This record gives sequence, structure tokens and C-alpha cells, in this order.
Amino acid sequence: MKLRDIINNVDKSESNSCSIEVDKILQDLIGNYLGNPEKDCEKLKAYFFAKSICTDTWVGWRAYFLDDEVVAISNQPYRKYDETFQWVSKEAANKTYEYLMSLYEADEPKGDVMDEGDLDRDFGKGYKVEFGENLLTKDVIYEPTGEKVLVTKTWGMRDGIKTSEDWSNVKITFKNGEEKKVSMTDIIIPFCIKENQHEH
Repeated sequence: MKLRDIINNVDKSESNSCSIEVDKILQDLIGNYLGNPEKDCEKLKAYFFAKSICTDTWVGWRAYFLDDEVVAISNQPYRKYDETFQWVSKEAANKTYEYLMSLYEADEPKGDVMDEGDLDRDFGKGYKVEFGENLLTKDVIYEPTGEKVLVTKTWGMRDGIKTSEDWSNVKITFKNGEEKKVSMTDIIIPFCIKENQHEH
């Protein structure tokens, strides 16, 4: 017999039905384990079309129906083997996924939510880091004068050896060529934004 004919004529009696393990089906569909849903799975049904007993467990081939339309078949040859699924189409897999996900209660967002107006607060011209070796750019702002300068030397770990100089100092070069050793507390790092926005 063709598989289609077997599925179309499968015994859908209660005695031939299978329990639905939503978490395992979703694990096959998306690769994540979500646990058991809060709502009952009423629309998805499964029935054996080939079965045997292994120790104390029924195993074999199952056909899955969503709203009485076949969406998948599965096979579990032995009790300790995983059940493997084959979906009749991508559309069937997507429909099943959407239905099963609807069985889970959506949690309220738990993240920190901004207050109204937070996006309009002044964030300054840039940000600061504690040590020169934390810098990812050499182009910075010298805060006491507001000038753009170039970091030419930092101190920290060099090949696993601590340098003797205070790590919170850096050497900078001004546009006129003057060099100066300054504290990182006086250094502002521009935000990572488009160049023409730095003046705003």
C-alpha cells in the first residue's frame, strides 16, 4: 500500500491513539526544549499505523493530524530510541509550530523599560574607560579643552608583563604636534556614530 492510502485509512479509534508530547515535537521543529505548555493540546492528534510493544511501551509508526489533516509521520522503533519526525510539507510544519506555540502562555516582558523621554536625555559627547589599554580607537577628545587628539601610547600588559607606568595614563598628541601625558579621566571616546554626526 502507498503511505498516503495507509494514512487516509488509519484507525482513529481511542484505543489506537497516542499521547501528544508537545515539548518533543517542538524540539524537533525548532531545536529548543520549552517544557510542557500551560494549555491542553486539543487540535493535534496522533494514531499508530504500525505498532509493537517494547518491554512495556508501545512503539512504531505514528501519523499526526492537525484539525484532522495529516501533518507528519514519526517512527520510534524501540522504547529507548527517540521518536523521529517527518513533516508532509513546510506549510504543515509551520502550521503545527504556530498552533503548538499558542499553547504556551506569553510572559510579560521582564526587561528594564525606559521612562518616557529617556531617549531624549543628553548622553554627552562620548564615553570613558578606565585604562588606556581598553581603548579600541586612537581618535579621542581631550575633555579639558574639547580638542580632538590622537592617543600615541598606552600602558598595561605587554606580552604578559605589567608595565611600570600607571595604566590609567596615556600619551596624546595635539593637532599642533604637542605631546602630553594625561589621565584617562580627561579622555572622552566619541560614540560609534556616522562621522558627520559627531559635531551635533
